[in-house]
Amino acid sequence: MKWWKVLITLAGFGACSAGGAVELGPKLPRVDPSKHQLEISDYSRTTGAPRDVAVVEMSRQILAQEGIEALREEFKHRLAALYWEDYPNQAIHVRLTGAAAVAPREIHTDAGPVPVVFELGAVMTLAEQKDKLRASWPSLKKMLPGLIGASVNERFGFVGIDVRSEGGDARPYADEKASVERLLGMPVKFTAVPEEPREVPPAILESGSKSTISPGAVIPGVLPGGWMLNSGSQHCTGGFTVRDPVSGKRGVLTAGHCPNSAVYMNYPVPPNPLPTVALPTTMEAEYWSGTTDFQWHSFAEGVTVNNVYCTSFTSCGGVIILKVSAPTIGTRMCHMGATTGASCGTLASTEYIYDGVAHPCENQDPLTCPTGTWLRVEGSSLACAGGDSGGPVFANSVAYGLAKAAISAGTAPGQCPALIVMPINRVTNKGLILL
Repeated sequence: MKWWKVLITLAGFGACSAGGAVELGPKLPRVDPSKHQLEISDYSRTTGAPRDVAVVEMSRQILAQEGIEALREEFKHRLAALYWEDYPNQAIHVRLTGAAAVAPREIHTDAGPVPVVFELGAVMTLAEQKDKLRASWPSLKKMLPGLIGASVNERFGFVGIDVRSEGGDARPYADEKASVERLLGMPVKFTAVPEEPREVPPAILESGSKSTISPGAVIPGVLPGGWMLNSGSQHCTGGFTVRDPVSGKRGVLTAGHCPNSAVYMNYPVPPNPLPTVALPTTMEAEYWSGTTDFQWHSFAEGVTVNNVYCTSFTSCGGVIILKVSAPTIGTRMCHMGATTGASCGTLASTEYIYDGVAHPCENQDPLTCPTGTWLRVEGSSLACAGGDSGGPVFANSVAYGLAKAAISAGTAPGQCPALIVMPINRVTNKGLILL
């Protein structure tokens, strides 16, 4: 089985090569049953919520964000965890240090109230937990030679650590568990995955290099994010569509570790056995370091780039990005990959430390390079595999990030224990605007 991988595909098999909300418009997105069927179906199936209830509860996840940020600010000196609880008892849970009680309250949204449940008695604040993990990273790398990544699990109160181990056997690390828990001052849970090659950088082309593949292009009526970026022997997935406000050029995002020379192709739709669109691209800029992993490609003049993205191999239009956001633990989100298609999971960590960057870093700070932090998504129906890198991570017209890397045993739903995601604000912080 192939487990840990950056989501590039090599000639048919997987291989390694991995703030606050920003409004894009005045309208806050709500779940639309006619457009967000993927998200609604997944929430209903995994929680047991009736579809009409799923629509309401997922809308609350979006609309409650301002109230959640207010909670973070109010309790910043005591906050140990903050996360969503799903149906049938949807609520925001807030775990605090100390014994001073806080009365239950509600966050009021246009989709109805969200209960806020307070829990007391935590030993460390969330900031203290994360600082402790970060400060202990050099020691952890010495204690655990197969260390892949780790994060604080806010919901269940432990540090989850991913380690390489032949055959996926965690027993070789059992003797280190007590020592690691003493070092961190927190319970630890190991997830062992088979040995997998570290990511290797693809050949680097200068900014402005054009694809060497020149197929006959059929100009589509809609050019969305989420199609395949094909480099001949490799492929990745196009992310969200973007605009450079300086040059005015429009294009599509993908992962920085993906090949820089690529053709943007749609997915075959029966009765057509092959893609009907194949557009050469120009790689405009690449950001690949300990904290970023994206590049963007523009198209030739006359190609219209639209503000939509794919939510399946056959549906690539009608879902428009209205907002980019910094999510809360427990937020539902989906991704689209050129290999596995669309699937959904739940945000498990907003600061997963992933020690898997082989590319030169933008700085020499050992705390951010090569061990930057990323989002970690988990779920029983999640699918991911080689070739999904760079694909959009979204829910209900909210952009959350781009697929970076994964733990994957195959391409079927349920064979992806974790998808690692670059937060979308690292794109907007570089000056690009999502369409």
